[in-house]
Amino acid sequence: MIAGMMRIGDKTDAEIRELYDSAREAGVSYFDHADLYGFNFPDGGYHLCERRFAEAVKLSSSEREGIVLQSKTGIVEDPWGYDQSYEHIVASVDESLKSLNMDYLDVLLLHRPDVLVEPEEVARAFDELEAAGKVRAFGVSNHTPRQIDLLKTAVKQPLLVNQVQFSITHSSLVAQGMTSNMTTSDDAFTRDGGGLVDYARVNKITLQAWSPIQIGHEPGIFLGSLDYPELNAEIEGAVANRNSR
Repeated sequence: MIAGMMRIGDKTDAEIRELYDSAREAGVSYFDHADLYGFNFPDGGYHLCERRFAEAVKLSSSEREGIVLQSKTGIVEDPWGYDQSYEHIVASVDESLKSLNMDYLDVLLLHRPDVLVEPEEVARAFDELEAAGKVRAFGVSNHTPRQIDLLKTAVKQPLLVNQVQFSITHSSLVAQGMTSNMTTSDDAFTRDGGGLVDYARVNKITLQAWSPIQIGHEPGIFLGSLDYPELNAEIEGAVANRNSR
């Protein structure tokens, strides 16, 4: 389980600390950030959520060693686009560490594919960040198998994670594998992202699900939604069975 920090930009210190403490009490020790998180809040900007996390939680050295801290880079706002250049990756990580008031990231992900990426630039950045002890592991987010293979032509570190949109109401990654060659289903068409689940399993890449209780591309969540009565009945039944044990 991973606690996402995308929406803490307008929370008070007390609210952020309560969120953190509740996660730790529930056994969650993995926290997800991105340089982009916070840019759309009033008086916000890049790295806002990272700064608010550090200001509110104020981790001790022992607390820091007990958690996994992940951040992402690669999306630029003005104009909106993607930048996986050596300069951008290194500068973003340095600013993330400053904002988080930490010496290293456990995991760094490339947030979204840069279709004009130069794998050698990414490799240079990853090598420097790893050698300096600023990042301990690497991965990607929202990347297709071919995009990962392109990066691997130069990047020597294992790409351990691919963070993708995946949930009960957005399950096309699994549906593609079940409907292959079935002309009645749109998922039968294999696009570049086809076979991502199998690719991840073959290459020992962990698929992280972002916004796993969100209603597909729509705002809001499916838990308690009147639009998903059968799904919520199943979830409530499962929770009741677990609590009765």
